[in-house]
This record gives sequence, C-alpha cells and structure tokens, in this order.
Amino acid sequence: MAIRLDPKYAVAFFNRGSLKQHHGDDRNAIADFDSAISINPDYGAAYNGRGKSLTELGDYKKALLDFDEAIGIDRSNADAHNNRGFVKYLEGREKEALRDFDRAVSINPDFAIAYSNRGHVLFNQGKFGKAAEDFSQAVQLSRDGYAGIWLYLARSRHGESPKMEGSDSGGWVMHLQDLFSGHITPRALLAISQGNGQRCEANFYTGEFELLRGSKKNAREGFRAAIRTCPRQFVEYAEAKAELSR
Repeated sequence: MAIRLDPKYAVAFFNRGSLKQHHGDDRNAIADFDSAISINPDYGAAYNGRGKSLTELGDYKKALLDFDEAIGIDRSNADAHNNRGFVKYLEGREKEALRDFDRAVSINPDFAIAYSNRGHVLFNQGKFGKAAEDFSQAVQLSRDGYAGIWLYLARSRHGESPKMEGSDSGGWVMHLQDLFSGHITPRALLAISQGNGQRCEANFYTGEFELLRGSKKNAREGFRAAIRTCPRQFVEYAEAKAELSR
C-alpha cells in the first residue's frame, strides 16, 4: 500500500525487502533494496540488507562492497560490521574478521551473534578457551541452542568436562544437543534430518562427536560429508574445512 501511494518512498521498499529476506526470498529482496538505494543513495540499512541477501546467495564480493558502503555511511552500524566480518570469516580472512567482530561488540556489547561469530574464528584458530568465553557470552545474552553446542565443544576441546547450556524451542537443535548428551546416535540423527541444511549439520556435529570420543577416522568422515552437503554460507562448512586441516 505504501509503495502504491508513494513509489518514491525508500523506507517502504526497504521494509518489503526485509520481509522477503526474512522469508528466504533473497533475489526479490535485492530488487527492493536496489529500489530503496536508487531513491536514497545514503540509505545505509538498505546497503546492509542487500549485503545480507548477497551473502546468502554466495556473492561475497558484492556483499562486501555493500557492507563497506553501509559502514562508510554510519561507522556505528554494529550489524554491518558483524556481517562484513562474517563474510571475511567465510573467505578465511580471519584477522580481518576478528577486527570487524571486535568493532561490532564494542559498539553493541549485547550483540550475541557477533560474540558467536568471533567465537567461531577463535575456535578455528585452536584458541578454545577464548572461544568458550565468547560462546558463553552469546548463551547468556540469547540462550541460543547453537551457541550452547559450540560452548560445549569449545570447553571440551579446552580440556574441561562441560554440561550442555543454551536452550531452544525444541525441534532440530534439541536433537543436535541430544547427540552430545547420548540421547540419540549419529545414525539416528542423520535418519531424521531433512534437507541439505539439517544433513549438513548432522554430518558436521557427528564429526565433532566422534572427535571427542577419540575416533579420528569417523570424525574425518563426518567432516568430509559435511563439506559435501553444507551450503557454503553455513559456519559448519567453514568449521569442517578447519577441522580437516588440523
């Protein structure tokens, strides 16, 4: 309605693009962000939104340009710093990614996903104790089930005997947590997985489970399967590559 009433209303295009992005329609979301930017070339949130959709579509080069633009417009945009850091993390540019995540949490000390993302870089680098500190912060801020799994993994690799933390509404993340609690087997987890995303995660976390049990051969099989099945914008894809390189 707002766009029909005023086709030059940039906020309406941005809001519609954000809604499409939320529902996974990234290509059409980009078209709306394009319209918002053409109306208002200084619309930092629209550059940031378009960058997020480009990331989902695997166009990291263009995504980085958009995040750069968003940050140039507003250097206090914590979300744009986090998003740029995430793309750099996916590209293996870990030092640069850390700088962006550091900046994101300095701007917004309650930014749970930025702590998780920084934790992934530190985990990749084998700094499990520091990674655990970031995942712990993410769990405290969000009670996110995935952050809870990564906190468990980081603490385990740091030589601790942790319990699973974090909560979720149930469903798939609960099954992943159950793997480490011994309530489901790797084979059963893979059997109930649906779609590439869940199969990716089932394979990856089975690899981590086997690694903690001391079965390096089975762990490597899980990580290789994760690389075959994971979308490249999943953290599990980057982490599987890192585990195989150790």
